[in-house]
Amino acid sequence: MEDMRSIPDEGDETVLIINFEKYHKMAKVVLEVQRFQVLYKMALAPGLRGWFEKEMEPFSDERIEHLAGYRRSLELEPEKE
Repeated sequence: MEDMRSIPDEGDETVLIINFEKYHKMAKVVLEVQRFQVLYKMALAPGLRGWFEKEMEPFSDERIEHLAGYRRSLELEPEKE
């Protein structure tokens, strides 16, 4: 199926015809997907943010050199030539 077709009109102009059946089917699919997109109101768990920040601290830019993680990854898994 094509989205649009152009057909010659009287004179030099062409008329674009839209395939509404295809767009109708596509709109039905989009509406079905949107039906399942539900916004959840999630409450912040007490202490979760502090725990996460504490766990991520060793990986922060202040504690580790910018490229040290990349160098370490090359030690563990060298690039293939």
